[in-house]
Amino acid sequence: MSKTYNFMNQRNQTLCVLGAIAVVGGMATRANADISYAVSDVSLEVADVQYADTYGGAASSMNVLAGGIGITANGSTGGVAPSSYVSVCTDFNGSLYLGSSYTYNAPISTSLATTTPGYSPDPGWGQDAAAANKAIQNAATLFANYNSALTSGNYDSAAGLQLAIWTALYDTTDTGSVNTSTGARFLGLNDGSDAAAIAAMNAYLGDLPGLTPDTTVEIFTPSPDTAQGNPDGNPPQGLLYAPVPEASTVVTATLLLLSFGMCSLKSFGKFRA
Repeated sequence: MSKTYNFMNQRNQTLCVLGAIAVVGGMATRANADISYAVSDVSLEVADVQYADTYGGAASSMNVLAGGIGITANGSTGGVAPSSYVSVCTDFNGSLYLGSSYTYNAPISTSLATTTPGYSPDPGWGQDAAAANKAIQNAATLFANYNSALTSGNYDSAAGLQLAIWTALYDTTDTGSVNTSTGARFLGLNDGSDAAAIAAMNAYLGDLPGLTPDTTVEIFTPSPDTAQGNPDGNPPQGLLYAPVPEASTVVTATLLLLSFGMCSLKSFGKFRA
């Protein structure tokens, strides 16, 4: 099911069209209260994309908002989630509306997909069902390494990251490998105005094979997985979350670095992105 939306005219209302939400089962293994978040625009811009429901299927062109999505908690998060955060969308054919609020389960690790009951990746992710786990792994790796782009002030970089994550979710063939040509289900279209965002997307995807697969990124999944008041009848989509290390961990790491002395600190600095 594909629809075409003019998000340029609806920028103050519709956030993005996404897809079948990741299945959540056995949530009793982590019994935390639902968290309500209000959605806002942090670094979104319009991008032209093509998406096909199946490999080899007819692709539909559409306008989407891509970039940083702000979420702000309506009340307490119970200490299991941030009170505010900037994230990106996961799937197509779901919806978020700017200014609206949605309830989510407390975030759970995307690495649980292959080891622990409680979270199952969308079987529609990846080039085939067998690649679904690897698809969320690739998306998580990109998000872990480059989520700072969402708040950098560079909207093209932010949009490029969102486009790269969608590409990883729908066109992963293996860990660190994404198909961007024959049979690809998701394509960011360079119509001239999107050139900078597409260049950023390609740069992120080009880096992916050399990145260490991430095991820290978590995902917010909607609770319930229903429309939650969306006028189009679509459910909200999952959102990625990279937890910040606990203060004690940061202090310990800092002390370890200091023990190397200033000369070593300068050497570490050369490798910072």
